[in-house]
Amino acid sequence: MMTNQRACVVALVGAVCLAVMLSVLTGCGGTTGNPSDTSSSESTTTVVVPWSMKSNCATCHKTEGSSTTDLSCLVSKHTGATCTICHSDVTTLTTAHSGATASSTMPTRLTNTSVGSSVCLDCHKQADLAANTVNSKVLTDANGTVVNPHALPAKTEHVAIECTNCHQMHVSNANLATKAMAVCGSCHHENVFQCHICHS
Repeated sequence: MMTNQRACVVALVGAVCLAVMLSVLTGCGGTTGNPSDTSSSESTTTVVVPWSMKSNCATCHKTEGSSTTDLSCLVSKHTGATCTICHSDVTTLTTAHSGATASSTMPTRLTNTSVGSSVCLDCHKQADLAANTVNSKVLTDANGTVVNPHALPAKTEHVAIECTNCHQMHVSNANLATKAMAVCGSCHHENVFQCHICHS
């Protein structure tokens, strides 16, 4: 009887050793062990996403896509407009999308493309904007001086201010006044609109 038990143990150990050897030879992946077999689940396929100015941007840029229906975002006021009406720099966009794959990480902000004031002013006339905000108190300094945000004094420094410095299209504009004053404060850091009070 002892001999039978010993024979069973030896057979069991042999079977385990054989199973381990087979799994090592086949790579434990259930493949045939053929090195040219590429059907393994370990192989990954990189899918390059084709892009053109006619692409549906919201397929990848989901945050920006959802902002088109978010009433707190200015882009929602531009009904019927497509992304490429504002984001129209074909060369920059082509470069930004070059090599993009389905697994690429989406940027938190669209930093590779910018929308200059000239794009906004193709639709919105400067005189109309100024007339609409003639009574605005959004830009009021510490001395009570009020400036129309769309009719800034003709100073060289003001030329560099773009519409998008204050008006962000794809995020809530609930704090527009704070953003606008922050733009002014980048130069008027004493919260006084008068020039040359700090640097003469």
